[in-house]
Amino acid sequence: VISVGLFETILPNSYVAGSNLTVTVNAQWFNTGTAGATRLVSVAVHSMNDNGVTSANLVSTAPAEFTATATDYSFLVDGSQLLVGSRIALQITMQLQESGGGTLWSKFNSVRMS
Repeated sequence: VISVGLFETILPNSYVAGSNLTVTVNAQWFNTGTAGATRLVSVAVHSMNDNGVTSANLVSTAPAEFTATATDYSFLVDGSQLLVGSRIALQITMQLQESGGGTLWSKFNSVRMS
Protein backbone atom coordinates (compact mmCIF):
# COMPACT_ATOMS: atom_id res chain seq x y z
CA VAL A 1 0.00 0.00 0.00
CA ILE A 2 1.27 3.46 -0.86
CA SER A 3 0.01 6.45 1.13
CA VAL A 4 0.80 10.04 0.14
CA GLY A 5 0.37 13.30 2.03
CA LEU A 6 0.83 16.55 0.09
CA PHE A 7 0.69 20.12 1.33
CA GLU A 8 2.29 23.48 0.64
CA THR A 9 3.68 26.18 2.86
CA ILE A 10 5.44 29.53 2.57
CA LEU A 11 8.88 30.03 4.09
CA PRO A 12 8.62 32.59 6.93
CA ASN A 13 10.54 35.83 7.46
CA SER A 14 12.79 33.99 9.93
CA TYR A 15 14.12 31.74 7.14
CA VAL A 16 17.69 32.57 6.05
CA ALA A 17 17.71 32.66 2.24
CA GLY A 18 19.78 29.89 0.68
CA SER A 19 20.13 27.83 3.85
CA ASN A 20 19.33 24.13 3.93
CA LEU A 21 16.25 22.84 5.72
CA THR A 22 15.50 19.61 7.51
CA VAL A 23 12.07 18.02 7.22
CA THR A 24 11.44 15.61 10.09
CA VAL A 25 8.60 13.11 9.78
CA ASN A 26 7.46 11.08 12.78
CA ALA A 27 6.03 7.87 11.30
CA GLN A 28 5.06 4.32 12.18
CA TRP A 29 3.00 1.34 11.08
CA PHE A 30 0.42 -0.27 13.34
CA ASN A 31 -2.42 -2.80 13.69
CA THR A 32 -2.25 -6.57 13.21
CA GLY A 33 -0.26 -8.46 10.62
CA THR A 34 3.29 -8.92 9.47
CA ALA A 35 5.20 -6.16 7.74
CA GLY A 36 6.82 -7.33 4.52
CA ALA A 37 10.10 -6.28 2.99
CA THR A 38 8.92 -2.81 1.95
CA ARG A 39 8.45 -0.29 4.78
CA LEU A 40 9.68 3.04 3.43
CA VAL A 41 9.00 6.68 4.19
CA SER A 42 10.31 9.39 1.86
CA VAL A 43 9.97 13.13 1.44
CA ALA A 44 10.03 15.26 -1.70
CA VAL A 45 10.16 19.06 -1.55
CA HIS A 46 9.64 21.31 -4.57
CA SER A 47 9.74 25.09 -4.80
CA MET A 48 6.72 26.56 -6.62
CA ASN A 49 6.37 29.72 -8.68
CA ASP A 50 3.21 31.87 -8.82
CA ASN A 51 1.82 29.72 -11.66
CA GLY A 52 2.19 26.50 -9.64
CA VAL A 53 5.15 25.23 -11.67
CA THR A 54 7.44 23.19 -9.43
CA SER A 55 11.19 22.66 -9.34
CA ALA A 56 12.98 19.35 -9.27
CA ASN A 57 13.00 17.53 -5.94
CA LEU A 58 15.22 19.42 -3.46
CA VAL A 59 15.62 16.45 -1.06
CA SER A 60 18.84 14.45 -1.26
CA THR A 61 18.11 11.97 1.56
CA ALA A 62 17.21 8.42 0.55
CA PRO A 63 13.96 6.85 1.78
CA ALA A 64 14.11 5.49 5.33
CA GLU A 65 12.79 2.16 6.58
CA PHE A 66 10.14 2.82 9.22
CA THR A 67 9.00 0.61 12.09
CA ALA A 68 6.01 -0.03 14.36
CA THR A 69 7.45 2.41 16.90
CA ALA A 70 6.76 6.11 16.35
CA THR A 71 10.15 7.43 15.26
CA ASP A 72 11.56 10.65 13.75
CA TYR A 73 13.03 10.40 10.24
CA SER A 74 14.98 13.41 8.90
CA PHE A 75 15.35 14.51 5.29
CA LEU A 76 17.77 17.22 4.07
CA VAL A 77 16.40 19.91 1.73
CA ASP A 78 18.81 21.86 -0.52
CA GLY A 79 17.96 25.48 0.22
CA SER A 80 20.22 27.08 -2.41
CA GLN A 81 17.17 28.00 -4.57
CA LEU A 82 14.95 29.16 -1.71
CA LEU A 83 14.17 32.66 -0.45
CA VAL A 84 12.08 34.18 2.33
CA GLY A 85 8.49 33.86 1.13
CA SER A 86 9.19 30.95 -1.24
CA ARG A 87 6.23 28.61 -1.72
CA ILE A 88 7.21 24.99 -1.30
CA ALA A 89 5.27 21.78 -1.80
CA LEU A 90 6.02 18.90 0.57
CA GLN A 91 5.12 15.33 -0.33
CA ILE A 92 5.40 12.51 2.18
CA THR A 93 5.18 9.01 0.73
CA MET A 94 4.86 5.87 2.82
CA GLN A 95 5.11 2.39 1.29
CA LEU A 96 4.08 -0.57 3.42
CA GLN A 97 3.94 -4.17 2.27
CA GLU A 98 1.82 -6.46 4.45
CA SER A 99 2.82 -10.10 4.13
CA GLY A 100 0.91 -11.90 6.88
CA GLY A 101 -2.75 -11.51 5.95
CA GLY A 102 -3.41 -8.80 8.54
CA THR A 103 -4.51 -5.20 8.41
CA LEU A 104 -1.42 -3.01 8.76
CA TRP A 105 -1.68 0.75 8.38
CA SER A 106 1.01 3.36 7.98
CA LYS A 107 0.72 6.87 9.38
CA PHE A 108 2.77 9.96 9.90
CA ASN A 109 2.18 11.49 13.31
CA SER A 110 3.85 14.84 12.74
CA VAL A 111 5.91 16.84 10.26
CA ARG A 112 8.41 19.51 11.33
CA MET A 113 10.61 21.78 9.29
CA SER A 114 13.73 23.39 10.72
